[in-house]
Amino acid sequence: MPRVVFKVALPGYRADTDNNPDHFSVYYDQNDPEENVLIKEFTRGSATIANNASQTITHNLGYVPLVFCFVQLDPNTWALIGGDSGAINAYIEVTKTTLIIHNTSFTTTNKFKYYIFYDQIIAPGLITKSLKYKIVGEPSGKHGIVAIAKAGINVLKSDNPNDFIFHSDYNTLKIIGKGTQDFTVTPGLAAYKIAHNLEQIPFVEGFLKEDAIDQVIFQNNGLITNLSFDSIKVDYQYVYFNINNIDSINHTGHISYFLFEIPL
Repeated sequence: MPRVVFKVALPGYRADTDNNPDHFSVYYDQNDPEENVLIKEFTRGSATIANNASQTITHNLGYVPLVFCFVQLDPNTWALIGGDSGAINAYIEVTKTTLIIHNTSFTTTNKFKYYIFYDQIIAPGLITKSLKYKIVGEPSGKHGIVAIAKAGINVLKSDNPNDFIFHSDYNTLKIIGKGTQDFTVTPGLAAYKIAHNLEQIPFVEGFLKEDAIDQVIFQNNGLITNLSFDSIKVDYQYVYFNINNIDSINHTGHISYFLFEIPL
C-alpha cells in the first residue's frame, strides 16, 4: 500500500530523495515516527510595564499555550525571558486563560514583546505530543486550505488548531538563521557574541549543552552541574550568550541558536 507523504523542501534540497526534516519547511512521512509539528501563532503584542509591577494579557484558549516573551534592555537590545530571569529583572506566568508578565526591576519601566501560540503545553518545556498524522486538504468554509491533520481528525469539521500538524490559516515561525558556539568557560562569568548579519533585531532562541552531561537547558533555567545559562540577548548586529561557571575548573560545551523572521 502506498505511504502518505507531504514535503516542501528548502532551496537546494530534493524532496524526492532527501529524508532530513531539517531540510524542509513542511515535512510529513507516514513511515516516520517523529511528528515534526509546526507551531501555530495565535497572537502577538507589546506592553510597557512600570517597575515592580505586572500586566495580564488574556488569551482565553482554555489550556496553557506555548509563549515567548522578550524584554527591552536598551533601545537596541532585547533579551529572551526564560524561567525566573533574575539576571534581567523579569519573568512570566502562563495559565489557561492569561499570560502574566512581571517587571521585577525596582527602578525601571520596561517594554516587553510577547508571542502566544495555539500549541498546548502539557509540561514545562514540552509541546503537546500526539498520534501519527495523515494528510488532508480540502476546501473549508469560504476559502481553500492546505492542512495536515492528526489521525482520526476530520479536517473539514475541526476548528481546534491543536488538531493539526500544519494549517495554512495559522502563521508559523520561519527559521532564517541558525548556528552553534563552542565554549570553554573558566571559573566565573563568560560572555560570547556572534554576528547574525540580518537587517533587523531578530526573534532568537537558544539552548546550552555541556559536554560532560546528557542534558540540554534553556536560558535562565538554573544550575546544571556547575553551569548556569544566564541569558540570551540580541541587537542589530549580534546575539549574546552569558554563562556562569561556579566551579573551580573549566567546563566545555556548545550553544545552539535559531533566528526567526519576526523582528523585535
